[in-house]
Amino acid sequence: MKNCEEMYNDLLKRRDEYLKNKTNNRKFAIRISLTTLALIVCSILAVSMINKDFFSSKKSNKQTTGNSSTISNSAQENNEIEHSEEFVTSDNKSSSSAAVKEPVSNSDVKENDKTATTSTTTTTSATEQNGNNSTQNKWPEKVIEYGDDATSTEMTTKITPWDELSITGKYNEIEFNGDRYSTKNQTIDSELLLENLGSYKAIGLDEINDKLYETQVTAYSIKNLSKNAVIAINFESTSEFYVATNPFYSPATLGDFITDLNLKENLTFGLVRYDNSRGMGDDYVQETIELTDLKAEMVWEKLLDNPALKNVYSIEDWWHFDKMNISVNLQLLGYRNFSFGVTEDGYITTNILDTGKAFYIGPQKAKEFMDYLLETCNGYKIVYKNSQEDNESQNNETTSASTSSVTASHTVKNQNH
Repeated sequence: MKNCEEMYNDLLKRRDEYLKNKTNNRKFAIRISLTTLALIVCSILAVSMINKDFFSSKKSNKQTTGNSSTISNSAQENNEIEHSEEFVTSDNKSSSSAAVKEPVSNSDVKENDKTATTSTTTTTSATEQNGNNSTQNKWPEKVIEYGDDATSTEMTTKITPWDELSITGKYNEIEFNGDRYSTKNQTIDSELLLENLGSYKAIGLDEINDKLYETQVTAYSIKNLSKNAVIAINFESTSEFYVATNPFYSPATLGDFITDLNLKENLTFGLVRYDNSRGMGDDYVQETIELTDLKAEMVWEKLLDNPALKNVYSIEDWWHFDKMNISVNLQLLGYRNFSFGVTEDGYITTNILDTGKAFYIGPQKAKEFMDYLLETCNGYKIVYKNSQEDNESQNNETTSASTSSVTASHTVKNQNH
């Protein structure tokens, strides 16, 4: 019994350490984000002040010259025209426009009978302010309605009594080869079992009565899967075989990760979500692009093609945020709607097997992959619509119209009297 209590205390200690690391990591990420935001705002203000002083100086010099010039010089200044020119990069993903004053062509000179002079000014690009026009305009809108009902978002926690739990719900940890494997409520076919690894202890906690339980399980390796990442177990009281995974499994390379879980055979891909938010402050626009027809070979050939990439994830120092998320399923092991993420600064991230893993590919390749999917796949621009606010707005408009009708009727009656 003493051994069980020590195991229980160790379990609680590891949980507290995990929550502490998670909290510290979140605080660190927030501090980095605020610092970066402050630097960006200061840079924008500084550039704006410099541009303002520059153009004010140019305007002042031009006015001084105009006051001392002859009528012919004034006529030449009046012949200047301004037009906008858009430049598109080779990947058709970023664009900028500039307002330019330049000489009129010979045909325009004949048509307007004017002489043009050359002068150039620069204005802020509309596409730089609002993001990629081609990306914005390509996608049809997909409206997702939601409400503000407080009961729909209220978080409640209910502890299920011990007797009502499934076998894997009761015994959620297995001691195996010095690690604690997590049991999954996912059965696996006996034909996939490879080798009997022996008998091991499973432990579980009755949270209501604060009582620790243990039982014996038989562990098996699984065909084409590494036992360092996942095993199958059989409880004494059942005939089924269940999956148990190592949440602390950390592959050395992307190739190890793919091989240990046989991902090329077992992994399937779903929807893709791309964060197309842009702007700052009052100009901030939150926008999500959802891609619907991703093909598996796109990911394997364009993103997961270098098995030598090292796993560089660290829970204590991770502040990179996904720009694009690819929904993935690992059905064999009971993982559904997990993700592969791509960050702007060049990382592939995933939370398969419950803890983070990351592989550095560089910002250029990350951008090329995201651009490739945006250009190749079909999808929608997600628009979130508050149905409750719309109903209230319609009710207010109806009430306002009714009030106006009553007021108008009352006014007419008074005039008749």
